Amino acid sequence: MKKYIIILVICFNANLFSQSGWFWQNPLPQGNHLESIYFTDSNTGCGVGYAGTIFKTTDGGTNWTSQSSGTTNNLRSVYFTDSNTGWAVGADGTILKTTTGGEVTSVKDMNSTELPNKFILSQNYPNPFNPITTISYTLPTSGNVKINIYNLNGKLVRKLLNENKSAGTHSSNWDGRDNHSNMVSSGTYFYQIQIGDIVNAKRMILVK
Repeated sequence: MKKYIIILVICFNANLFSQSGWFWQNPLPQGNHLESIYFTDSNTGCGVGYAGTIFKTTDGGTNWTSQSSGTTNNLRSVYFTDSNTGWAVGADGTILKTTTGGEVTSVKDMNSTELPNKFILSQNYPNPFNPITTISYTLPTSGNVKINIYNLNGKLVRKLLNENKSAGTHSSNWDGRDNHSNMVSSGTYFYQIQIGDIVNAKRMILVK
């Protein structure tokens, strides 16, 4: 009797799922935080998200491929006026444009040769992370850049970067290891960046 009851429950739940009208779509790689999606027809669509993520599908969402955006800024929205022409907008005034249905050109790069006029330290992505995260920053001028990782007690965990960088946007990856190449434990850490007299820091969380 118990066996028949279990079978009935499983069939009932399966029917509920099939009747919901929603089916799992699975863009790879996993873990991408997506903010917006837009379809130009029943088959072709694009999704955008954190750290410059752009995915494209040409089969109605069954399969998704990653597209190069040329930026690590978070993208918030995407819109197309036809099958080829579209825009994506995001953090720090980012505006991307495509005229080929996917190949991205930064509008700022096309229309302006101006360098950034202020220092920007972005939130690491992903966050929380395991085991690798990306730290992005924008420099108004060239100079020596130092990035250090500290634990909650203020102890230096990792000297991540100490080198000259040109003006513009750059990024560095931390793999969750200390200065002795040992994996650190789960918890809250701080990444601090210094260029000249400018010092800034943000918090990040490592989970395992």
